Formats: sequence, C-alpha cells, structure tokens
Amino acid sequence: MAKLKYGKGNYYIEYLAAFDEKELRQEYARLREVALKRLAAFSRSKFSSSRIYLSNLGRYDRPASAIQSREELIRALADVGTFVGSEAGSVRGLQGIRKRSIQRLHENGFDFVTAANYDAWIEFIDWYKEHESDKFYPTPEAMREMVKEVQKGKDPQSVYRQFQTWKDQSSSPWARKAPGHLGMRDPSR
Repeated sequence: MAKLKYGKGNYYIEYLAAFDEKELRQEYARLREVALKRLAAFSRSKFSSSRIYLSNLGRYDRPASAIQSREELIRALADVGTFVGSEAGSVRGLQGIRKRSIQRLHENGFDFVTAANYDAWIEFIDWYKEHESDKFYPTPEAMREMVKEVQKGKDPQSVYRQFQTWKDQSSSPWARKAPGHLGMRDPSR
C-alpha cells in the first residue's frame, strides 16, 4: 500500500489547506501516479466493471501542472488521497473486502453466496434496498445489519428463494453473467 504523506484520514480540504502549494503539487503528482497504476490494474482484473473502478476512471488524468488554482489542487489531492488511502482503492484490497464479506455472509447462514455469484448478490441487495427496504447500507460492515433485516422472520432458504426469483426475473448484467443458477447450491441440501 502506498504511504500517505499526511496520514490516512487527513486528506480533507481543511487539513490540506495548511500546506504550501509546491508541497501539495508534489504529493498530488506522487499519489496520482499510484492511482493511475491501480486503475490500470483494475482494468486488467475481474473488477474492471466495479463501481470503485468506474467511478474513479478518468478522475486523475490531469497532471499537477495542469491544475491552475490552489483550491482546485487541494480538492484534487483530497480526492486522490481518499482513493489511494481506501482499502477498496486496490485490486488486492477489494479482493480482501469481498472475501471478508462472503465469510460474514456464511457466518450468518448465507452460504449460498459464493465468489462466483457475489456480484449478482450485490445487485440483488441493491434491488432489495430499493424495493423492500427504506434503509441504506453503504459499507460492507453495514451489510451485516441488512442481512439481519432480511433475516427477520426469514431463514436463509427464504432469502435463497427470493434471490433465485430475482435472478430469474432480473435484467441485471450480473444475473445474466453468473453461471447456471448463480453457482449456488440450495441451502436445504
């Protein structure tokens, strides 16, 4: 992981405003290079259609010399510092997040979610949040709370059936890409 000069969590506008422009430009140029390498790695990985990759693609194309104002430089540095400092800002980090998420799902009885159908599961969760719940679950850790909500009055088999129904009726590219019945095994077996 790239070392952040100002420390993780300090790449916000108010903190960065205290440093001189030359130092900010150097740090932006360094982190921009790291970010571009990571985005290239994302493009060659199974995460090439992930939200983190797609939302950061093209964001760091401007070199420090092309950024005119100090305020714009500070915003750009805050942005690239957040990406580089995030665990999800690298292929290895995203793999770790996915692995831990699947492990937590298995611990909660959702052992039908596998690496092969994880993307479809995430699409299902998004669909569920939009159609079945008024809560928003922005992080993998908060997903545990969503799983508990889904489980209220339901067992994993019930969720499995709902997931299968969604997959069969969904126009999601993830539901279409997943092998067979999302590579799942029926939890009742």
